[in-house]
Amino acid sequence: MEDKPKKKNFFQVPHQFEEFFGKELRPSEKYFYTILRKLSNRLAKRTGKDKGWFWHIDREFKTSDGKILGFESFGFSPSVSQRARKKLRGLDLIETNRGWNRKGHGGGTYYRLNDSMFDFDEDSDEEKPHVL
Repeated sequence: MEDKPKKKNFFQVPHQFEEFFGKELRPSEKYFYTILRKLSNRLAKRTGKDKGWFWHIDREFKTSDGKILGFESFGFSPSVSQRARKKLRGLDLIETNRGWNRKGHGGGTYYRLNDSMFDFDEDSDEEKPHVL
């Protein structure tokens, strides 16, 4: 069976996410997690010791090719980003490290999603049943 190419416009948000964490998270925190999944799909390292890690910043910034990035571009204030990050770390949904981007943007955070509680079948777009 040949490897499926990763689709840039598709990212999985597990159905179990709402079931397990829906009552514990505010709508802004759920949306923040969804944005993290989208960014992970587009930006995360695919191999090596940094597999799964990606960098992003709370404030808005403009890239050299004119794209506007940062969580402010998604409508999150820095305080909402901070609160959501703290809550998602507390639920062990994400790992974070403060750090500088290789291209020199400072004040950002490295993220890695913790999907261990959501069993995705690598050969399918379906989730496997899983009980915590």
